[in-house]
Amino acid sequence: MRKEAEQKWSELKRQFPEPAEYFRDSSVGKIYFNDASIGIPPTRASNAAKDELIRYHHAEPINPDKNFKAQLALVEETRERVAKLLGTKPQNIVFDNNTTDAMRLVAAMVLREGDEFITTTREYFPSMRVFFDPLYRLPPPRKMKLQRQLPLGKLPLAELIATSSKFDEVGLTMQNYALHSDAIQYRSNYLVLLQLGESRYLNVKMRVVNTGRNEEELLANIEKAINEKTKLIVVSHVSRGDGRVMPVERISEIARKHSTDKPLYSLVDGAQALGNLHPNQINVEKIGCDFYVASAHKTLLSEPATGILYVNERNKELIQKLLNPNPYFGEIPLFKLKAFQFHPENQPVDLFERDGKVERRTINDWASSDERTLSEFSRISTPEIASLNESLKLFDEIGWDQVHDRVMHLKKYAIEKLKTTPHLRILSPDNSSPALLAFSLEDVNSQKLVEELHKRGIETTHIPKPDSVRISFSIRNNEEEIDRLAKELYEIALNEIEKSKLK
Repeated sequence: MRKEAEQKWSELKRQFPEPAEYFRDSSVGKIYFNDASIGIPPTRASNAAKDELIRYHHAEPINPDKNFKAQLALVEETRERVAKLLGTKPQNIVFDNNTTDAMRLVAAMVLREGDEFITTTREYFPSMRVFFDPLYRLPPPRKMKLQRQLPLGKLPLAELIATSSKFDEVGLTMQNYALHSDAIQYRSNYLVLLQLGESRYLNVKMRVVNTGRNEEELLANIEKAINEKTKLIVVSHVSRGDGRVMPVERISEIARKHSTDKPLYSLVDGAQALGNLHPNQINVEKIGCDFYVASAHKTLLSEPATGILYVNERNKELIQKLLNPNPYFGEIPLFKLKAFQFHPENQPVDLFERDGKVERRTINDWASSDERTLSEFSRISTPEIASLNESLKLFDEIGWDQVHDRVMHLKKYAIEKLKTTPHLRILSPDNSSPALLAFSLEDVNSQKLVEELHKRGIETTHIPKPDSVRISFSIRNNEEEIDRLAKELYEIALNEIEKSKLK
């Protein structure tokens, strides 16, 4: 029975390219345990992106209306698949480039001068800069003529001045990050900067709470860190280091409890959760968070530039103001649009066909309508969306129960195999996610261990704190690859033991 099951997954593996082939780099190992960093999409997903790229850039000029409608249909089909995975409505989903871009939008929506936000010691801190640095809140610059100019200087990378003070009684460390830059640089989404204001100096404070020894200690530390200036709580659903699953539902509840007088928002970073946890665990409506962000290019096995932002319906007005700051921005469901013209007062007017009749409505009527969905600036790059749609189709065909069980089996199998390696320590806790496993080898620098495994044809990743090697599993991996990993680690461990004897 087990042999037959392995045969089924071996057949599935043939739907994926070899790592060296996908990355176009012959040095990439044949055994790939690093989908938590960059996932390898199934061949069908990559082909879908290529086909869409041809249509997007080459076929469109021949018949722009037909192709544009097809692209819109693709985006909405994919939005529905993502919404189903997250347990929400399609109109609550926005596509962007990645997790950090989604965080930029949240930062622009909720944080202002003097605000504070809370996060934990288990976050991916390079992404935290978007909350206090407007230079990182917006996409890279594009060529664009602006009618209004903000105060400019040379293009600065923000000088972040960090100070820390400890609160011994609550066991947390607070780091205050103040932005002092020469000027705010405008970006392609110019109007978003105007939403943030023209202040040359922003001062947003970040409180980093210790996750503690258990869930109760973490929740208590978050409670104690909240004050009258706290505007946002940011927490990963799954820790990128050891795969620990955070109590996001209870943390979101804390944020709602403190939102009676003024808003305290909750943001969940799901970069390591989607495609890793079972959909029952990532039901955003059940979690109750205000925002949920993720990247599909990791364990969802999509091509890059497929970021996801969920916005709770109670915050609909917030993001509509950001995504559609004036009538010329924001996407309208053009499958309903019959014509577009300008009103004498320069207000766009939409003509819709409804029950065989053409209905004339202004953009304000539409914006106030329940039909208005959350949507993206201008047009989306649909090749990446096509890849995401095809990857989600594959997961649906396999079945999420089977996907979850398979990845969980691989992790348990790996733990049993790695336990035989001398001086190897498993660092992932019992409640960690199915797809992530962290370990270290006594007296061996984990970065060097990652490099040694790479030389032996096995790709892993290094986690600096705590110093460890992280491996991640996907439906593409199998027991044979884990056996090979265990064999190489055992050999490396014996070599280290021999070296220590010679000292």
